[in-house]
Amino acid sequence: MVWRRAFRGVREQAHDARAFVRFLLADFADVDDVVQVAGELVANALTHTRSGAVGGAYVLELRRWRCGVALAVTDQGGPAEPRIGYGGFAEHGFGLLTADALATWWGWCGTERSRTVTAVFHRRPS
Repeated sequence: MVWRRAFRGVREQAHDARAFVRFLLADFADVDDVVQVAGELVANALTHTRSGAVGGAYVLELRRWRCGVALAVTDQGGPAEPRIGYGGFAEHGFGLLTADALATWWGWCGTERSRTVTAVFHRRPS
């Protein structure tokens, strides 16, 4: 199953993006983790890319299969590449640290014009 939805690049839409994920994954064991990472990836898109500029947008995509979920956020790009911020006086990068801690795998691809950050979650054994 695949679901994809575009959101306006305004902070008020972040709640709707998280609600979209929660609704579609209501019966997924790790839904809270996926929603948390979705919020972090959306915040990153709004803060660090042109998606957060006036008229900006981003696309959130969910792919679900029997034993997992993939969450992807595609933004409108920017000058810096996504990277994890570690300790010290780093002001940014903790959203990706959260993704790194909660997801089975995460990564990104793209250019300055558009990037997609993806996080994969494998179902916990019951």
